[in-house]
Amino acid sequence: MFPCDECMGQRIREGLGASLKVDIQDIKLPKRARGEGKLHPGKRKLAWKLPPFKLERDSSVSMTQQLRMGFASAIESGYYKPGDVLPTLRDMREIFGVSMSIALDVVEYLVADGYVRPRPRLGTIVLSQSERSYLGHILIVVPGMISSYYGSAFANAFSEGMSEKGYSVSTLFLDSDNNGAAKLDRIDKALNKHVSLVVALMPSSDVTERLNSLAARFVVVGDGQCVLPYCVGYIKRERYGANEKLLSYCKEKQIKDIVQFIWVPATEEKPLLHGFEDSSISVKTVLFPSSHDTVTIGQVRRVGYNGFVKYYNDNAGVLPELIVVSDDVLATGVVAAIEHLRIDVPSNVKLLVLSHKGNEHCASIELATMQMNPFKNGRDAADEILMFLRDEKHEINLVLPPEFIPGESL
Repeated sequence: MFPCDECMGQRIREGLGASLKVDIQDIKLPKRARGEGKLHPGKRKLAWKLPPFKLERDSSVSMTQQLRMGFASAIESGYYKPGDVLPTLRDMREIFGVSMSIALDVVEYLVADGYVRPRPRLGTIVLSQSERSYLGHILIVVPGMISSYYGSAFANAFSEGMSEKGYSVSTLFLDSDNNGAAKLDRIDKALNKHVSLVVALMPSSDVTERLNSLAARFVVVGDGQCVLPYCVGYIKRERYGANEKLLSYCKEKQIKDIVQFIWVPATEEKPLLHGFEDSSISVKTVLFPSSHDTVTIGQVRRVGYNGFVKYYNDNAGVLPELIVVSDDVLATGVVAAIEHLRIDVPSNVKLLVLSHKGNEHCASIELATMQMNPFKNGRDAADEILMFLRDEKHEINLVLPPEFIPGESL
């Protein structure tokens, strides 16, 4: 329930929202609407009912609260039935003449109040009375750098796992631009909605410090520890945790010589491979340096291309038995260099790509991947956090390792 207006639910039940009802004919139907109903058989999109109320522009009640009360009243009265879908954010903007940010706020309030649940590719679905008996609201904070694939897939899987157990979940995707103040302001705004726990995925230090300063309990899912007082748990993304399987694979294939290509900003402090110290396998590290503002896919591919060409020329065309590339986008640049220069790769040379995005593939040239599975990671993280929410004495101590997937040789 919205903390600044604890009696909001009671006011809705007493019919305040009903006072907003008007003749549906008074509201212009957007072109995107396709009549009433639920899921069209064989189609992915949903049709929705036109809201049975309109905004009072001269009201002292804010537009956000009017929309929140109106939709809540429509759900309570049975106008929107369980399984129905609400209008999209864009359609709300067209119907009511409000901004996208107001429409988003309304949906987030309805989620926090337990009336609806966002469903990927389906829309905002109305919950039944039994489903509304939710246990709390969880906020996932996802940085812009990984929101394109891993972050969104992780958030969807996590949301499904938590929703099944009675929790409502909303996701805050932070922009990858340099406007740090605006980014932190979005966190402040998101926490104004009643939040039981924050899950911060791969957060930067300014994000965790802001959460801590706001006394918001949070769990970090990332590569580094967090020791701030309001951090109640840490889930480690161990991108390099499949090395035992990799070591066994190298012994099986009798690989003795490994060169690892590391894009410096992608790994920063730690070496890519570990666990080979007591073996007879030689591991050499080659850094592909780039500035920290190299963030676009095209720029990272170029780093991989130029880095491999330099390595190939510096070593007189001699390649190791196993080439390990620290990033899937970086690997496409390496493969592009091999193909463009028409390098005759010996049959015993293999390639391993460490993928944490899952949106780049090296096709038949790829030997293997050590890939973070965002769907499994999201579900596992939900299970671990659910145990903590049931019993706060439970220590959150989960490791999310990648999957080692053998493939073909070059």
